[in-house]
Amino acid sequence: MPIALKKITTTSLFLWMLWFGGALFLLPFCLDRQLVPRFTWIAAVLLWGLWAFRHQIGRGSWHLGVLEVLLLGWYIVNVASIGWAFSWSEAIFYTQKVWLFLCAYAAFRWCLYWEEAETLRTLHRATVALSAISATVVGIEVATTIAKHGFDNQYLYEGVGLLFGNKSLSTVFLFFLLILNTVFYKYYKNKNISWGLAALLAILLLLLQTRTVYLAAAVALFVGIAAFWIGGRTAIGEHRLPRYWWAYTLGIFLVASFGIWKAGGTLGERLDPSAWLDSGTAAERRFVWYKTDLLNQEYPLLGVGNGSWKLKFPAHNLRGGYRLEE
Repeated sequence: MPIALKKITTTSLFLWMLWFGGALFLLPFCLDRQLVPRFTWIAAVLLWGLWAFRHQIGRGSWHLGVLEVLLLGWYIVNVASIGWAFSWSEAIFYTQKVWLFLCAYAAFRWCLYWEEAETLRTLHRATVALSAISATVVGIEVATTIAKHGFDNQYLYEGVGLLFGNKSLSTVFLFFLLILNTVFYKYYKNKNISWGLAALLAILLLLLQTRTVYLAAAVALFVGIAAFWIGGRTAIGEHRLPRYWWAYTLGIFLVASFGIWKAGGTLGERLDPSAWLDSGTAAERRFVWYKTDLLNQEYPLLGVGNGSWKLKFPAHNLRGGYRLEE
């Protein structure tokens, strides 16, 4: 019993440090433009995990699935591209990022292999904690900005960013937390907490006005509805979700969107797909794609090497690139 308890405690502590601690290292006083503090933290946690699980690693499953083969292939391409990169230091740094991702993925997979139930419970608890903290901090920032300036995207962009550096990163992280809350729905003893967190995260996603996440949310909702009708009704039924949960979700989203739209601000424009191509961010992206196409013509086979895109990109003139000019 003491041995089992120690193993469960170690697994739980490791996952909390990797998932919860790794996310909190996006705080401003830990944040730089390359996210080095976060990578340093994750590397330290992985090294500790390697030592803590040294007797169990040999008992892991070494069978590689399709996803593992693809991830290894991606890493091999990264390593190979160091050889022709414009800057070796940048290439090695970016390749190390991919290596850390692969190690973190392997760690999660082995934890599932050794202690599946404990791993899932721990990830659920850490996700709940992250959701509560993120929604509270971002919610306060959003509420403060809206109270002063209304639903104007530019003011939201300037006013939201304490946890994750800027509004866009905050929105993306909240989107993934929403997905994870759905995945871990059955682990909530009180389902109202799950629904409350999901509703709060969804409302924040709407208010934060990030078009990419709007599109991702629409795709996720479509896939969820399709999975429900094609073959997931029995599994979802076991979780006792309302029969027409997707209709309720869509209805709440549409009503909230209409209300905020009528309240003024930039939300109406950002919810309108026909206006996306005319936006400033769309123009900037088309600029980046055009300049990247010039690089592709100049380096058609191997490219400029890992981590060197930002060093070679300015050679084709940044005039008109707005934020890129900085």
